[in-house]
Amino acid sequence: MKKIIFAALSVLMIFSLIGCGEHIDYTENPVLGAGAVPGAFNGWDNTTAWTTVDDDKCVYTYEFKADAAEVEWKAITIAGDWNSGAYINAVVKPDCNPVKLSFDDKTGGGTNASITELTKGNSYKLTVYSEDDAVVAKVED
Repeated sequence: MKKIIFAALSVLMIFSLIGCGEHIDYTENPVLGAGAVPGAFNGWDNTTAWTTVDDDKCVYTYEFKADAAEVEWKAITIAGDWNSGAYINAVVKPDCNPVKLSFDDKTGGGTNASITELTKGNSYKLTVYSEDDAVVAKVED
C-alpha cells in the first residue's frame, strides 16, 4: 500500500513540475530582453540589441539615425533566430499615437513593420511595449 501511495505521489509531483514553467503570451507581454531589433537602420542584423531593456515592465527602446525617409524593421524574441517570433505589420510615424504590432506566431513570415515620415540624418527612438493587452510601437524624434 505504501508503494502505491508513493508511486501516485511521485507521478503527481512530476506532472506538477512540468507545469511550473512560466507561460508567456507574447501577443500581450513582449519579453524582448533576449531579442533583437533588426531593420534597415542596422543592415538587418538580427543580433542588434535594444538600446534599453526593461523586462519587468516589458518596455524596449532602440535609438537610431535615419538614413532614409522610411525604414522597415521587426522585433524578434531571441537574438540571432529569425523564427523565434517577431512583432511586425504596422506603420509607425514619429510623434504619433502608438500603433499595434502583429505577432507572427513564430512562422518567420509576414509583413515587416515600417517607420515612415523620417527626416534623413535625424535621430529617433523606437519604443515597443505592452498597452491595453496589445503590443505597440511608437517613434519619437
